[in-house]
This record gives sequence, structure tokens and C-alpha cells, in this order.
Amino acid sequence: MHTAKAGRLSSDSGFTLIELLVVIAIIAVLIALLIPAVQRVRAAAQDSAAASDLMLIGKAEIAFHNVTGTYSGPLAALTTLPANIASGEADGHKFSILSSSREAFVARSIPTELGKTGLRTCTIDQTLHFSC
Repeated sequence: MHTAKAGRLSSDSGFTLIELLVVIAIIAVLIALLIPAVQRVRAAAQDSAAASDLMLIGKAEIAFHNVTGTYSGPLAALTTLPANIASGEADGHKFSILSSSREAFVARSIPTELGKTGLRTCTIDQTLHFSC
């Protein structure tokens, strides 16, 4: 009689297939809810890095003005900038000088892929006034 019981699995020995599928479905839903939040945080971090880069551009423009008496037109003329920013693209943003004269300049950063590499387009001027 003991041999008949040894070949059978008892009903309380583990999880059923339905229970495992429900747990997997719950985990999938939680992951689906987290992915957009992670992407928003990533884009916000890139916006923050771009704001820092834009501040570097503003300070480099002021240093350039102190030496030459005018503001620079191209980013490449700002020799104190790191090479990646001077090239016009860094941290998922494109940087450019919108306008430049003896008295003023305006620089801008634009996300290369809105929502993916950043959420905001920002500008900075000769007073280091930052706006988005």
C-alpha cells in the first residue's frame, strides 16, 4: 500500500501553474509601470547635465568677452570649453549660440530626442540668466 502513495504527488507540495502565471503577470505589470518613470528620471538627469553645460558655455562666453571685448559667434571659438560641448552636442542635447554681438549673447540647448534625451529647451544670456 505504501508503494501506491509513493508514485503520486500530494496536492499541497507546490504552486499550481495558475498561481505562477498570476505572479508573473503581476511582476510584468509592475515593470510596465516603472519603465516610464525611469525614462522620465533619465531625461531629467540629462536636462540637468545640459543645464550645467549651458552654464559652462555662459561662463566661457564671459571669459571670451573679457579678453576680446566681444562675444563669440561659434562654440568652437570658446577654447575653455570641453571638446564635447564645443562640438555642439553633449549629454543628449544640441548646443548653439543663437545671437552674439559686442554687448550680448544668447546660447541654447535643445534635446536631440524630446522625451528620450531630455524634456526642455533652455537658453542662457550674458548675465547668466538661465531660462527654460
